Amino acid sequence: FDMRLLRAYALLLFPRAIVLSPQSNEDNSGGSLGPMGQRLAHEVHNFIKHRCDELGDPDPKVGRLSFIGHSAGSMIVRTALTSPVLRPYLPKLHAFVSLSSSH
Repeated sequence: FDMRLLRAYALLLFPRAIVLSPQSNEDNSGGSLGPMGQRLAHEVHNFIKHRCDELGDPDPKVGRLSFIGHSAGSMIVRTALTSPVLRPYLPKLHAFVSLSSSH
C-alpha cells in the first residue's frame, strides 16, 4: 500500500492541511513496538513544534491532529499515542484511521 498516494489525496481534499510522512522507523522497521512508538512520538512532537505552532494552543478548537496508519504502522501509531511526549496534543486528536491492521 503506497501511503504517498493517500497523502496526495488528503492534500487534494484538505489543501490547508500540513502532512507529515514519518521516517523515524524506516531504517528500523523490524524493532519492537515500544521503541518504534517512542521514535514516532518524538518525530511528531518535533514536527508540531517546528511546523504547527497552533497545536500548542491549549484551546481545543484551535488546530486538529489526525493519524492514518497502514498495517503495522497503525500499531506503531497507537503505541505513539500512549507516549507522554504526545499527551499535550491528545485534546487536539481529531481522527485515527487504521488501514489493514490488527486490532
